[in-house]
Amino acid sequence: MAFVDFNNFEKDTVILNSDRVILNSKDDSVFVLSKKTVGVSAVESVHFNIGLRGSKNEDNKFIINAPNIQLGLPENGVNEPIAKAESVIAFITDIIGALDAFSASLSKSNALGVGVSGIPNINVAAATLKGKLKFYKTKYTQQDSPIRSKVSKTI
Repeated sequence: MAFVDFNNFEKDTVILNSDRVILNSKDDSVFVLSKKTVGVSAVESVHFNIGLRGSKNEDNKFIINAPNIQLGLPENGVNEPIAKAESVIAFITDIIGALDAFSASLSKSNALGVGVSGIPNINVAAATLKGKLKFYKTKYTQQDSPIRSKVSKTI
């Protein structure tokens, strides 16, 4: 059950109210635990900073351990799943491969009749498709792909 309203609760409540609140642990960790929901809300922005500024430590991680992760509010009452980069790139590679094979077979198309001749419009279309597929394969399946996050391993 999601959090509904601060004002609709009839049990003991602790309120910290100040111009600024800082929770700091000098040696170990800070834990915020709840039986139901933990809500973090801000008018402007919420930041999660892990590691020291400028550090490139592989141990610095942001871990979400949940069976369901929802980013944003549902569109028309339906949540959209998060795509996994490696799976999407494999899917794109498969589609490009299938279209590439199709264009290769089209480029060999011949007209039947008195003699055998190529079909110019189909041959040109197949060659154009083949060129675009090569471009897309290079653009979307490499490590520097625009759909691959530069910061994290998600899309």
